[in-house]
Amino acid sequence: MKKLLLKTDPYAYASARLSQINFNKKGILFLFVVLLSTITVEAQTLTINYNTPQTYAKGTAITPLAPTSSNIAPPSFNPSAKTIWKTGLTNANDIAIDTAGNGYITAKGFPLRKVSADGNTITNIGTDENTTGVTIDGKGNIYASYYYLNQVKMYNAHGDFVRNISTGFSAPKNVAVDGYGNIYVGEEGGKRIVKVATGTNTVYNIYTSAAGTYTGIITADAEGNVYTVEGTSILKIPAGGGTAITVQTGIANVNGLSVDASGKLYFSASADGYIGMVAGNNSTTIRAAGNLDNLHGLGLDNKGALYSANTTSGEIYKIVPVGGFYAKTLPIGLTLNDVTGVISGTPLAGTPAKDYKVTGYNANASATTNVNINITSSDASLASLAPGEGILSPVFNTDSAKYTLAVPYSVSSIHFTPVATDASAVITVGGTPAPQGEASASVPLDVGDNSIVVIVVSSDGTGIETYSVKVDRYQQPPELHYETAPVYYTHEAISALLPASSGVIAALGYNNALPFAINVSSPAQIATDCTGNVYIAQGSVVEKYSEGGTLLQTFTGFADAKGIAFDAANNLYVADKGAGTIKKIASNGSSLGIIGSGFNQPVAVAVDSAGNVYVSNAGNSSVTKFKLGDGTMSTLASGFTPGGITVTGAGEVFVADVQNHLIKRAQLNANSMSDYATGFTNPVSVAADAHGMVYVLDAGAGLVKKITGLNTSSTIASGLTGATGIAVSKTGVVYVPQSNGIIQHVTPNGGYFISSALPAGLTFDQYTGSISGTPTVRTVAKDYHITAYNAGGGTTATVNIKVLSSSLNNLAITPGTLNKTFHTDSLNYSATVSSADSVIIFKPTINGPGVTLTINNAPVTDSLAVPVTVGDNAITATVITTGDNDTKTYTFHILRERMAPPVNRPLSNNASVKQFKFSTGTALIITKKAVRPYATSVAFNQPSIRLTTTAIDSNATVTVNGIAIAQKNPSQLIPLDSIDTNIDVVITAQDGETSKTYKLVVSRKGSNNATIKQLKVNSNSTVVAGTLPGTFITTINPDITTIRLTTAAIDSNAAIKVNGIPVAQHALSEPVALPGVENNIDVVITAQDGKTVKTYTLIVKRTASNNASIKQFKLTSIGTVKLGTGKGNFFISVDANTPSVRLTTLAADSNATVKVNGIAVAQNTKSDLIMLDSINTTINIL
Repeated sequence: MKKLLLKTDPYAYASARLSQINFNKKGILFLFVVLLSTITVEAQTLTINYNTPQTYAKGTAITPLAPTSSNIAPPSFNPSAKTIWKTGLTNANDIAIDTAGNGYITAKGFPLRKVSADGNTITNIGTDENTTGVTIDGKGNIYASYYYLNQVKMYNAHGDFVRNISTGFSAPKNVAVDGYGNIYVGEEGGKRIVKVATGTNTVYNIYTSAAGTYTGIITADAEGNVYTVEGTSILKIPAGGGTAITVQTGIANVNGLSVDASGKLYFSASADGYIGMVAGNNSTTIRAAGNLDNLHGLGLDNKGALYSANTTSGEIYKIVPVGGFYAKTLPIGLTLNDVTGVISGTPLAGTPAKDYKVTGYNANASATTNVNINITSSDASLASLAPGEGILSPVFNTDSAKYTLAVPYSVSSIHFTPVATDASAVITVGGTPAPQGEASASVPLDVGDNSIVVIVVSSDGTGIETYSVKVDRYQQPPELHYETAPVYYTHEAISALLPASSGVIAALGYNNALPFAINVSSPAQIATDCTGNVYIAQGSVVEKYSEGGTLLQTFTGFADAKGIAFDAANNLYVADKGAGTIKKIASNGSSLGIIGSGFNQPVAVAVDSAGNVYVSNAGNSSVTKFKLGDGTMSTLASGFTPGGITVTGAGEVFVADVQNHLIKRAQLNANSMSDYATGFTNPVSVAADAHGMVYVLDAGAGLVKKITGLNTSSTIASGLTGATGIAVSKTGVVYVPQSNGIIQHVTPNGGYFISSALPAGLTFDQYTGSISGTPTVRTVAKDYHITAYNAGGGTTATVNIKVLSSSLNNLAITPGTLNKTFHTDSLNYSATVSSADSVIIFKPTINGPGVTLTINNAPVTDSLAVPVTVGDNAITATVITTGDNDTKTYTFHILRERMAPPVNRPLSNNASVKQFKFSTGTALIITKKAVRPYATSVAFNQPSIRLTTTAIDSNATVTVNGIAIAQKNPSQLIPLDSIDTNIDVVITAQDGETSKTYKLVVSRKGSNNATIKQLKVNSNSTVVAGTLPGTFITTINPDITTIRLTTAAIDSNAAIKVNGIPVAQHALSEPVALPGVENNIDVVITAQDGKTVKTYTLIVKRTASNNASIKQFKLTSIGTVKLGTGKGNFFISVDANTPSVRLTTLAADSNATVKVNGIAVAQNTKSDLIMLDSINTTINIL
């Protein structure tokens, strides 16, 4: 019987056999009958086997490994796809298949979905929605891109979240992984492809699309070649970057790519509804399957089957091979011949022994076998080493084995993620095994230097490489505090606002430059915003990084972005050299478009506080000033090559004059520029900090310099190569991009830095952190952030400062009510009082200094009583504000009502007091037994007091020290200038004739503080504390015979005596004689209370003299010997009959000792007899 072979799969492709059948109507009918009645179905047996296991060496071409196989058909696919899963995931984007056949599907509006191989179970991976791309690496880890979150997330094979793969992507559409574990992201928003190296979060660009639209569809092969779609073309970006190669053109709406171990590239074309295959560069496209609807994504399983999603229905199509050999992966460098099944090539990386699946097909069946391959290597080098904190210095490279790393005090331990060039190499970090591509065990860190050793042993055991990382853990940074919210007034000098800190704040200085970010493509100028984020102009894009160096966002749409700057509102300005325009991006990241055009190759931009924009034009060698309000342009300078430009808070404009190696300056509101600082090799850019200091990037010398004055500067960083720009953050960190893609940052290790310019008139001291000066302009309350540094890093404190204008804020009257609320700009008021109110009290509220108030020409400080008569009283108040040079005159019309007809009763003559009450709270109730004068006491530091008087008769009038005060109302402020202050109170009875005067005495209690504050010798040398309480020590030169002391006590009212002689505080004492080598001087401080006394002792020590010179000799019978000019030898003649002499010696230093012929003799005292036994007698004096 003749047999027709049919594949057991219900979707089997048997049409290839039909060519053997006669295609006439009868034949077809006959065949149909035969098939139904007589044909027996048999399955053909497929076989495929390899000689396994196999061990190969990295870098050595292998002997081609051919399988033993039978019945494998030529490579082809079943053109009829079948629906394998119905997921209901409309708007599906991408699909990936794991080794178990489970599917992972991304879709708009859904989390990442996992579909079991049998299609019966669908689970969520993560919770975030709007996934777009998905891929799976060789370890089963899953990577998904989140288009609207601008993130790529990593999950393990169980679906558990592991980490975010860097940040700052711009609309990431697809994600791919190569055989080395490198991750690639296709950005639809950024119109580029970026690479994240294995085990790191470092992002760098490998391709930027020049097309008008770019979808971000990508895939990668094992060797790191990346494939993408641009328009209707499929491109290949070679491993490591380089010029893109066109591999196929004329294909519309490609929405999925995948590549297998034989090098075949597959794509899904949604417009024509088919799956295509490209078998080589620029080869003809082969249709693997057609007549499919709305295809998105393309997955490949271990057996070579293709999967794609119907984005409308949510169905998942599967297209299976019906011929050929297929493998999804092989060791890097090896390929599978899909016709013969031969494995060949040269291994490019060591890999541990692993089973690789190879599947063969014919029209009716398939067979799968495992081939175990181990790639050995003697390579013990690292491909990457990523620390858990910071960036290595130098940036990791295969030529370096020693690195340094600096981490803040808060980092008490650190891990590393190592990846070896040989995937099967064994790695230890700090003596503990570390899996490749994963974080090592944490290594504890001490403060200071820590040495961490990384050892790599090759897979064949012959290679060992040792790497060392010196980790410097900084000391604890200082703590910093300021007064919370001081309020100042214009034209009043403020008390210096000093920081309160704990820990050491070092002197102003800087650390060496260290990498902030790496692999930044073509960096030009750089800028920082008010929150510390860093922005880098990079030609077609501007990238935004966090303070920690993480890429946050990418701005696109530039022809050639060169210069960038921020205004006071945190809007970003970009100088687009290629377009000749200035573009503006709002603080929220939205584009505000072009704000200025017609510039000639603008390379730098700056903005002042008034909104004027300054542009460096490389094309016509000029600096342009552009007014945003009306668009007016003017030339500020020309005739030189301008580089970077900046504006200080004071409005001064600085520009780098590249051509003449100097810096030019335009002062506030100037219309021209002049030379300001010289001595540079090749200054290309400038930046200003909030303190007004200007920093210069001298690219020719590789230096960053700070301008400290006219033609003076100091170096703060060196060793910068290929530097292109400079920026200074609000915390004083200096950023410098380099052409090699490394962004360096120079951090302070001492000093103080402020985030923004203080109100006009106030100054900030970078050495002490103090704020001082006299504010000149009213400002709203604003936070200023001040950062202080030591070697351990910086700490930031916030101080809120508000400046008010000095003014009369209110002028109230008692009794009565003004007809309207007082306002400083309203000049006329009126009020009505009763006939009984003969005195009106005016009480002002004054804000700030420099305000003088007079009422009816009488000066007013606290309040003023103004008598009023019956009828209208015009009262004039004049306010003069000195600082603002302003005078205002207010008029008050006080109507006192007429008295009611008199009642026939006599007026009271009672002028007695009922009570005195002081503002301190003390009340004196007046009785017949009260002691006069009436007295009270207050604290010694009480500066003033008010008195409230109550008479027995409420109709009586009161004056306090001559000023009329209404009863039961506080008097004016009475200064307490002495120990006892007298106050006179006069009460006049209702009859206007009877009056009584009362004497009050206010006594200030004396302070008991007798503590010394300062002790200086001769007004300049501060003494040091001795070992005993109350003692101080100072040292003087031996030739000083007297000194004078300057003493101050903590209480300025205390009395001081020096050796019993009174002396005023801070004044020089009488000279104190110093007769001995060590002299004691007593300083007695008596407190204000006259009782408390403290005695302090100053010990004055002379330093030992080195003067051993002789001042005078005397010999008995000769007298004084004239010394002459000899240098130690003296010749004296005596009478021949003189038998002996005595010698009296006087040294220049009275403290020196004298020996005559070895016998000690006191100065100015006769020695023993010296016998003159010979013609010449020598006398030795020591």
